[in-house]
Amino acid sequence: MTSSDEVRPYSNIAPVYDILMEEVDYGAWADYVAEILSKHGIVPRARLLDLACGTGTATTLLAETGFSLVGLDLSDEMLAVARAKAGSRKIAIDWRQGDMRRFELDEPVDAAICLFDSVNYLTEEPELMDCFNSVRKSLRPGGLFLFDMNTIHALSQNWGNGTKVRQDGEVHSIWRSCYQPCDRTARMDLTVFRPDGNGGYRKLREVHVERGYESGEVEDLLRQADFGEIETYKHGTFSRPEADTARIMITAKA
Repeated sequence: MTSSDEVRPYSNIAPVYDILMEEVDYGAWADYVAEILSKHGIVPRARLLDLACGTGTATTLLAETGFSLVGLDLSDEMLAVARAKAGSRKIAIDWRQGDMRRFELDEPVDAAICLFDSVNYLTEEPELMDCFNSVRKSLRPGGLFLFDMNTIHALSQNWGNGTKVRQDGEVHSIWRSCYQPCDRTARMDLTVFRPDGNGGYRKLREVHVERGYESGEVEDLLRQADFGEIETYKHGTFSRPEADTARIMITAKA
């Protein structure tokens, strides 16, 4: 027997999110972020903001290396998983519920990070500008903002138009995607079947929409938010992106 719920992104799916993301090499992500921070003189014991932190896997890994972390996310359900994860490892992290577009911190941070293409979820330029302004206000003078984005190439080719079916243990999922070149948005309809604890499955449906931006568009908005020294890398490297680069990492100084 299957029951069904259509839910807002990152709510009921939170308990199985880490199962769906098992293929992500979070250790490599954390190492790359730490390397970028180090190049800018930001080392363990510095205070970091992890924006759109989700279930907090990267947040926790960075905290384990000695950074002081603030983890902010819109989803209370994802934060509940994050709190339990950090608590099981006896790691102190300042978890906060909030909107990445409009937030305030009581104390500034040395760096702000936003990972796993979370910025692509801001599909309108005013939303992106609100986020950049909020981050800028949260940073100490000379602080660093680093974030990754799916490129237009990734959204049009990797998301594209198609259907993928997966099984991750007892969790089954169907991923249907389509790309709209007119506004450079990609839509992912995600259907998840998770055990309901009574021998059946519960059906959950989420819709995810991301927008692709040209690097120049993002850089212009960062400058409008009073950021400087903007650098764009092919993700995982310190090389310039190429035409077929799927993910970029952007750094900007306050």
